Amino acid sequence: MGVSRWWRGGVAIVAVMLAAGCGGVEAASEPEPSPSPMSGPVASDGGGIVIAESGFTVLSDGDVVVVSYGLLLRNESRVDAVANTSTALTWLDESGAQIASAAGRVADEEVGITWLPPGASMAVAGTMELADVPVEPEIGLSKFDWIPVSLVDGWGELISTEASIDEGDPTTIDFTVMSTFNEAIDVEASALLRDAGGLIVGGTSWRDSMIGTIESGELPGKITVDESQYPTVAETADVYPHVAYGTWDPVVRP
Repeated sequence: MGVSRWWRGGVAIVAVMLAAGCGGVEAASEPEPSPSPMSGPVASDGGGIVIAESGFTVLSDGDVVVVSYGLLLRNESRVDAVANTSTALTWLDESGAQIASAAGRVADEEVGITWLPPGASMAVAGTMELADVPVEPEIGLSKFDWIPVSLVDGWGELISTEASIDEGDPTTIDFTVMSTFNEAIDVEASALLRDAGGLIVGGTSWRDSMIGTIESGELPGKITVDESQYPTVAETADVYPHVAYGTWDPVVRP
């Protein structure tokens, strides 16, 4: 069984750093602090992009350290959306230095955000191969502007039904995506994996999802994960579908 670490809100951000404490499963019974805002501009109503929860599990710690991770981002604005930006995730060791990938390069993972409307959430998740055991993740958000949704025609949201998990090799996660867009949308999804106490212990990358284009209404989706990249402590999966990066641009009225 791998070593898991997790955080529920209250994550201290300095510039683009996610500096967190860790603890045992009993932390789930403690009061949950407020989510932590990411650096960057705030919306017209004062809302921002926050890291609501995060966690990771070290799946193996030999010559190559394999980590399954998951972070839940949420747009706390009630009136503005974020479009066409991206996050960049790296890892820190005990000294606070960035950890290299197993291939010797900077271990960073970029995840595109095409559309995050008011109140919506998105998962940044997957597995990474590192050169050392991490202590905490570091996440940054590229430059972006807020867009008032009142000026955008035809925007919508992507919603997932409750997921079912079939553990095996590979493990599959089945779900259904519902779209409120009024046009065809290319869909990807990531899943946040949770233990029996509801804490995030890892996640699946959007690259593992098989969904396609949703014309309207509903579309079945599947995420396939190799057994070696699936935390044994994971009990449930929360799926977060999103518009495939670079496939849709909001048309903003002047």
